[in-house]
Amino acid sequence: MAIDFQYPLIGRHIKFSDLSRASKSVAEATENGPVFIERRNGQNLVLLREEDMEADRRGLEIAAEVIGVLSTDRSELIPEHLERAFPWSKFLNDDELKEFSEEVITATRACASVAKFAMLASTVAAWKSTAEAIAAGWDRSEPNLLPHPVQLERPSVV
Repeated sequence: MAIDFQYPLIGRHIKFSDLSRASKSVAEATENGPVFIERRNGQNLVLLREEDMEADRRGLEIAAEVIGVLSTDRSELIPEHLERAFPWSKFLNDDELKEFSEEVITATRACASVAKFAMLASTVAAWKSTAEAIAAGWDRSEPNLLPHPVQLERPSVV
């Protein structure tokens, strides 16, 4: 059974049921790039050749190493470049922007070395949250905490 793939220029998209009906055609389609498998009651899947996945992983490792090398030569330019990539970082002061730059480079290199990018995404999301808080008017001072815990009575319905 042949599969009629949607959107051939941006990848092959099929329904999960097509995978079980025409697994050979689906597997052959990976010769032209990843096949996106859409599931109704679960997360969508991507089927690709191991060779392609390994090439992507290696490419990410190389990119991370290049970033690391470039960051040591002209480290003073990195915050400026990150401001272009992450416009919300304009809300960070110079020290925060430098710290953000260092954390992003470190996380990028670490994540690329194991081909897992959750830590990088988390690092960027945390800094974006900081920028959003600053943009919303929260100041950078330490919160004024109570000197000791306060016991409160449980509220009751009157």
